[in-house]
Amino acid sequence: MGRLHPQLRLFVEDMARCVATYGDRGPALLWTDADHHFLALYRSWSRTRTAAGGSGAPAVPGPEPVPAGPEAAPLAAALGDALGREVRASYRMCAPDAPTGPDAPGDAEACVIVVDGACDVRVWPTADTTAALSLRLRAGQSLLVPARHVYATSGARIPTVLLILALGEQTW
Repeated sequence: MGRLHPQLRLFVEDMARCVATYGDRGPALLWTDADHHFLALYRSWSRTRTAAGGSGAPAVPGPEPVPAGPEAAPLAAALGDALGREVRASYRMCAPDAPTGPDAPGDAEACVIVVDGACDVRVWPTADTTAALSLRLRAGQSLLVPARHVYATSGARIPTVLLILALGEQTW
């Protein structure tokens, strides 16, 4: 975790504790002071994609997740090292009045981080849609979506960017 800003290191430590504590039992909300660092990662991705595409317009993800680039690799690697798991990072845009999902991380957890903007997130067990938790996430807030749960977003009033850290299989 040597290349991470101290606030991102604290996020990794806190998220690792959330996964260890809540795992597949239920959603967990995490507040962090790293919100502007998440935004810097996204802006770096957007600039890189703009330069690669040559259009001059900032790149933005769509409603489907788009893989993050090398800017998010240290964060994903640090969280993966802390958990002993593979972690894949992607970005997703929640457009105003355009719901996304539902998305099911499957048998592993996912961390949904609001990078910029705000949106409503609804999480429920795959086996019971009546047991849903609904909350509003703002920039810098993260939600651990447990294994065997589904999440969907809605209610964005401005374009809202999410960073999704999908937790994969155990590596140790």
